[in-house]
Amino acid sequence: MKINQALLEDIITLTKQCYPQECCGFLIGKRRPHFLVVRVEAVPNANRERSIDRYEIDPKDFLKAEKNLAPGEEIIGTYHSHPEHEPFPSPHDSERAFPAYVYLIVGLYSDSGKVKSRAWIWQEPPTPHWEEEAVETE
Repeated sequence: MKINQALLEDIITLTKQCYPQECCGFLIGKRRPHFLVVRVEAVPNANRERSIDRYEIDPKDFLKAEKNLAPGEEIIGTYHSHPEHEPFPSPHDSERAFPAYVYLIVGLYSDSGKVKSRAWIWQEPPTPHWEEEAVETE
């Protein structure tokens, strides 16, 4: 996955602003020949009961984002934060994952201020699992 450093910094800034809750949003760009993020769009975390360790995107926000796509753009995935946790997909993330999307997870550690970003793609048959997708900044 390729993403402009400024866009990644926007996601990290939002991660810090939302702390200790998880933040989330869309990765918009092109899938082929590789995932290329051309813009990001933050959306509110719709999970009000467990926003410190789960995120949910309201389907209305998905439809709104799809409606506002420029020609040639598509939603290629989502991003969300893991406050105080490593940027690995959780069991909850696995339950809600779709193949062909890239999932960028940002781990934020308040004690050190350290931030880690990793991207993942959900694979279905024959055995469902996550594959890591390299994050390249430009």
